[in-house]
Amino acid sequence: MKECLIFEHVPKTAGTTFQKILGRQYDREKTFHIEGAQPRTSLERFKALDPQSRRGFDLIKGHGAYLLRDHVGRPTRCITLLRDPVDRIVSHYYYVLRRPQHYLHDVVKERAMDLRDYVSSDLTPELRNHYVIAFARMDAAEVDRDPDAALATARENLDADFEAIGLVEQFNLSVMLFRRKLGWNRFPVYASRNVTSNRPLRREVPEDVRARIVERNRLDMSLYEYARSRFDAEVRALGRNTLRLQTAGLDAANNVYSHFWLPSQRPRLLYAKLRSLSHRLSGGGRSRSEAKRDDGHGRFAG
Repeated sequence: MKECLIFEHVPKTAGTTFQKILGRQYDREKTFHIEGAQPRTSLERFKALDPQSRRGFDLIKGHGAYLLRDHVGRPTRCITLLRDPVDRIVSHYYYVLRRPQHYLHDVVKERAMDLRDYVSSDLTPELRNHYVIAFARMDAAEVDRDPDAALATARENLDADFEAIGLVEQFNLSVMLFRRKLGWNRFPVYASRNVTSNRPLRREVPEDVRARIVERNRLDMSLYEYARSRFDAEVRALGRNTLRLQTAGLDAANNVYSHFWLPSQRPRLLYAKLRSLSHRLSGGGRSRSEAKRDDGHGRFAG
């Protein structure tokens, strides 16, 4: 039986953009999306489905998707994206500030919290060792009771259940790694979404604030370094030079696509030409399976 792909979207790790990429690879009718504003409601809704319906999804994506792995009823493959924890939490703060609909926006505004206040607060579990919470599949209290055991469990789960782990800092290389691992036929050209544009650069964040984030996220810092080592090893195993050439092609295609992209219109001809351009820049020829799928006009069926 074909595996169901599970994408665990950790907040502020480029997941909104990546979910758009996934949307072009998988049938919308066979996708279960976890609503970002109410993930618990979505998780319970999935669990309430009958077994046949749960088995019918080819893609499950969103915050907490990994929690559904044991409820799918068919083989799964899991992927995720991680980001330097300091950058993630700084981005989290500025994202909350600019999103009035975010559940933390009002309290941050009412308390006039600056970044220093925010990173030291416990407004949400997303601000302290959230990677370990997500991948150990524990709550914050369980992690606090035995932090080292929770970290070990998170690492074990990443190794046992996750086909690949991408890095936000090397997003396009991560996308091409996922494509190779998962066998995507469609070229993953995209326009960035949900980018926090009003945040300072990392070097502009006061040193004491960065140190506070590191102190409160010791477990996540360790898990992130572990994920980075694994990412580098997987890139080497698949051929670093080849992947980087393909990534250069994606970079070029995205520059053009982002310039012409309109929310209400994505011309198929432009998409096909961008795919062809990127493929030539990457230095690769089409695989035999891709050639068979070509409909003769630069488009790919399925």
